[in-house]
Amino acid sequence: MHGTGDTGRGEETNTRRFRAKRDAILAAAAEAINEQSAKGMTFADVARRVGLNTTSVTYYFKRKEDLAAAAFEHTLDSLLSMLDEAMEETTPDARVERYLALNMARLMRVQRGEERQMAGLSDLRAMDEPVRSRLMARWREVFRRTRLLWGPAEARQQTDLNGARAHVLLENTFWLPVWLGRYEPDQYPRAEARLMEVFRHGIARPEAEWRPAPIDLPHDEAVPGREAFLLAATRLINELGYRGASVQRIASELNVTKGSFYHHL
Repeated sequence: MHGTGDTGRGEETNTRRFRAKRDAILAAAAEAINEQSAKGMTFADVARRVGLNTTSVTYYFKRKEDLAAAAFEHTLDSLLSMLDEAMEETTPDARVERYLALNMARLMRVQRGEERQMAGLSDLRAMDEPVRSRLMARWREVFRRTRLLWGPAEARQQTDLNGARAHVLLENTFWLPVWLGRYEPDQYPRAEARLMEVFRHGIARPEAEWRPAPIDLPHDEAVPGREAFLLAATRLINELGYRGASVQRIASELNVTKGSFYHHL
C-alpha cells in the first residue's frame, strides 16, 4: 500500500509539471504570435523564450500549427469564461462594465508579471483547414455570447444593433494592450472608468445630430489597375494577416492571373 501511494503522488507531480511546462510554452507562443503572426512563429523562438530546446517543444506539440491553434483556443476559452462571468449581472450596462473590469484586471496581472498576455486573434482566418473551421466556430460563439450581453433580440433590427455593439466592445477590449501601456498601473482604474463612459454615452456631444455625408465610391474598373490590387491586398491583409495574403489570393480576389499582379506590382 505504501508503494502504491508513492506511485500515485509521483504521477500527480509529473502531471503538474507537464501542465506547467505546456502552459509556459503556450504563453511563449502567444507572445511570438503577437509579435510575428502565427505563420511567422517558429518552434526555435518559442523554445528560446521558455529556456528549452526545440525537441522539448515538439514533445508537447508535434506541429507548429498545433501550437498556434492551442494558443488561439486558450484565448477563446478565456474570452468565453469572462463573458459567462459577465452574464451573471442583471442589466446590459452592468454586464458590459463587468466584462471590461475582468479584462482590465487581467491586464493588471500581466503588468505585474503574474500572468502572460493572450494571443491576439487577427490570424485566425489565416490558419489552414480543418483547424480554421474549428477555431472560427469558437470565435462565432464568442461573438454570439458577446451580443447576448444586451439580452435576446426580438427582431432582426435589434440583432443587428446588438451585433454592432458587440463589435465595438470586442474591438476596444482587444486593443487595450496596445494603448494601456501609456498608463501607469495606478491609473488603470481611471482609464477603465473613462472607457466605460464612452461605452455608455458615446463620444459625440449631447446636442450633436447624426448627419453622415454620402461617400462617392468609384466604379470598378473593367481591367483591374494598380489601385485595385492594393485595395484587394489591404482587405486580405486585414482579414488574413500579412503572411496569409498571398499573391494567389490577391489575384483570385480580382479574378485575374498572378501574371497580372506582377505586371502592376
